[in-house]
Amino acid sequence: MQELLAKEQQEEQLLRDITGVQRLEDVTFLDAVVDCTETSLSSLGEKMPLLRELKLNNSALNSVRDLGSRLRHLQVLWVSHCGLTGLDGLNALPSLKELYGDT
Repeated sequence: MQELLAKEQQEEQLLRDITGVQRLEDVTFLDAVVDCTETSLSSLGEKMPLLRELKLNNSALNSVRDLGSRLRHLQVLWVSHCGLTGLDGLNALPSLKELYGDT
């Protein structure tokens, strides 16, 4: 249990370092390169509930499902050069208006 808590705290600190913001719940834009085989983004919507734009170009992302199901306010998603093989999981992004990517 303590390991799980420590890992979550590390993830939150990493997000603070990337965004330069202490209150993750205030973040509306995130630009990061992430290897989803090593780092989970499934709790991103919980930690950043106001996230509107997410730029993950050049990340290792197998599926949109890797982003979890709580990015309710996400409107713009960049996933160029991420290795996506499909777009399954888009239905978990109900506010998505723009999607930028490639095959």
